[in-house]
Amino acid sequence: MSDEQVVNGTGEVVEETAIEVYQPKGGALTYSPSKEVLEHAAEAARELSRIAEEQHLYVKIGAGKHLKIEGWSTVGTHYNTTPMLESKEYLEIDGVWGVEATVVLINNVTGKIISRAASLCMSDEPNWKNKSKNHILSMAQTRAASKVLRMVFSWVAVMAGYEPTPAEEMDGIEPKAKPANKFYPKPTEEEKENTDSFKRWMDTMAAEKIRIGSANYYMILNNYGVVHANEVKDRKKRVEIYHEMQTMYPAEQSKIGV
Repeated sequence: MSDEQVVNGTGEVVEETAIEVYQPKGGALTYSPSKEVLEHAAEAARELSRIAEEQHLYVKIGAGKHLKIEGWSTVGTHYNTTPMLESKEYLEIDGVWGVEATVVLINNVTGKIISRAASLCMSDEPNWKNKSKNHILSMAQTRAASKVLRMVFSWVAVMAGYEPTPAEEMDGIEPKAKPANKFYPKPTEEEKENTDSFKRWMDTMAAEKIRIGSANYYMILNNYGVVHANEVKDRKKRVEIYHEMQTMYPAEQSKIGV
C-alpha cells in the first residue's frame, strides 16, 4: 500500500484526495445544544450503553469504564462518521523509534473532515516492546482513531456512563493506589449533617440513574451544567434536578436497566 492510499472504515483501499476542512457558517459554534440534539444524543448513549455492556467494549480501570475503539466506533457510526488514516510517520525520539499516525473523522454524507487527531506508539512502551513495525503502526492508528472520535463524541460517552478517555490512551496506566489511612478529627454536627445530606443525595441519584436510565440521567445533569451528581453542592439545585427527573420520567415511563 502506498503512502498516497488510505483505508476507509470498511477496510477498502481508496485513493487519497484533498478534502476541504468543514467550517460552520458564522464561525465557532456558540449556541447551546437544542432539545432535539440532546434527545438524539440520549438515544445514541442508550444504544452505546446497551451494545458496550453486551459486547464488553470497555476496559475497567479503577472505578471507571474506558471505551475501546469498538465502542467509540459505535458512537461514530450512529452519527454517520468514519475515522480514516490520513498519514503515518516513522520517527525516532532519544534513540527510540516509533510511529505517529494522523487520523481524520469524515462525515459520510458530505465527505467533509470534521476533526483530526495524531497519536504516537513507541517501541519502548511496556506493552509494545519487541513488537513488529506493523503492530506498532496499527496501535498508533487505533489510538489516533479513538482520540479523534473522543474529541467529537466524548460528551455522548459520558452521558452513557463511560469515562471520556479512550482505553487505548490508558495503555500501561495503573489505577492510583488508595492513600494510607490517616487520622482525622471528629466531625462537627454541621459537618456530619452535610455528610449525611450528601450521602442521601448520592443514594437518591444512584436510584434515579437506574430508574430512568443512564442516558436520560446524564442528559438532565448536563442541562444543569454538571457531569456527575457529586458536583451539585447547592440544595436548591438538587431539589430542581430531582423534580425534573420525576416530572420528565414518571415511574411508568422509566427505562429500567439502560
